[in-house]
Amino acid sequence: MRLATWLIVVLTLLTGPCFAQQKKAAAKPSTAAAANTALIDINSASEQELKQLPGIGDAYAAKIVQNRPYRAKNELVQKKILPAATYDKIRDRIIARQAGAGDYIALLAYIERTPETNEALEAIRLRLRDLRHVATTLGYGPRFQHSTGQEHKGGSNTGVFLQFVATDTVDVPIPDEPYTFSVLKQAQALGDLQSLEAHDRRVIRIDLGTGIADGLGEVLQALEAATVA
Repeated sequence: MRLATWLIVVLTLLTGPCFAQQKKAAAKPSTAAAANTALIDINSASEQELKQLPGIGDAYAAKIVQNRPYRAKNELVQKKILPAATYDKIRDRIIARQAGAGDYIALLAYIERTPETNEALEAIRLRLRDLRHVATTLGYGPRFQHSTGQEHKGGSNTGVFLQFVATDTVDVPIPDEPYTFSVLKQAQALGDLQSLEAHDRRVIRIDLGTGIADGLGEVLQALEAATVA
């Protein structure tokens, strides 16, 4: 697992529109993903910065600024801010930054709760809070499904969700059932992810594999290196 990979995951979570992706510990960042940090944020860029984009002059730059905020960059076309042909020229160079005022970030941990993992997750939560200046929560699945999990899907679409899963090194069979407790837990995590997606929530999934402590440590390192405002 490389620090750069986790940094891209974190920045994607903090800047992307509604989507769901799964990042495996061994995944390597693509060239396109690595360019995310250089994208122009249509929710915060000045008119001068917007005019650096091809096809964006004074009128379009002013129109983009006047019609903020944007939940996703394709709203530039949906709201008839830009014609599709102009949008196609800039779509790979812009982003609609999320997790702003009024939003919250929720850490959904489908991993074993230990003093060490809880300390690491709390450090991640606090760093996200300080980076984005938004409320943050931490819950262990599937337990939180009976409390905050109801708000995640049934409440307003203001949550940004970071789901952590891992490979269990120890498993226990369920009497009279063809599956184990590990399979049941993974199914619950997958169901939660799919439900969030179905409700158009902003969610990303990180698979820590068997190295939970190392994975969480690298996520925290990536956050500490991030300078997202």
